[in-house]
Amino acid sequence: MQHLILCGFKAVGKTTLGRQFSKKYGYQFIDIDIQLCHMLGWDGDIRELYMHLGAAAFRVEESKMIKNMIFNERTVIATGGGAVIDPDNVRYFRRMGKIVYLEASPDFLYARMQRLEKVPAFITATDQQAAFQAYYQSRVHYYPTIADAQIDMLGPDPLHQLQVIAKEFYGQ
Repeated sequence: MQHLILCGFKAVGKTTLGRQFSKKYGYQFIDIDIQLCHMLGWDGDIRELYMHLGAAAFRVEESKMIKNMIFNERTVIATGGGAVIDPDNVRYFRRMGKIVYLEASPDFLYARMQRLEKVPAFITATDQQAAFQAYYQSRVHYYPTIADAQIDMLGPDPLHQLQVIAKEFYGQ
């Protein structure tokens, strides 16, 4: 199937870009975080679910949901920031379509996270910037290794970049 799986750090713009692309080019759109909350009957947001379940149980539930996803239409899938850390999830995503890494500088990401209503669950330290930097460094080198393509979210027109990638992979 011709799916595009968007991965990258929290607040990079996976959901925003995925929705824009889907609307403009006729793809279905799925946000894994939103789907997971629905699947588990959770009324709160993904941060609260993560805090409620704990990291390990959250990842187990996320992986179960990912492995049960079936799409009949072309779909853009916005993953949670950690969904692609699990090699089994990556293998499943590879069978579904192409993985696209959305990249941005740590300064840009940290500034975006500071504007969020709630600080991400992984930032629990008193020194939030140091906690963010440590978390960023633990993942930034991993994402490109699993991606079929990469988009610089600070570069010119990420929506157009994703359309070029889709055309390259799927001729659309």
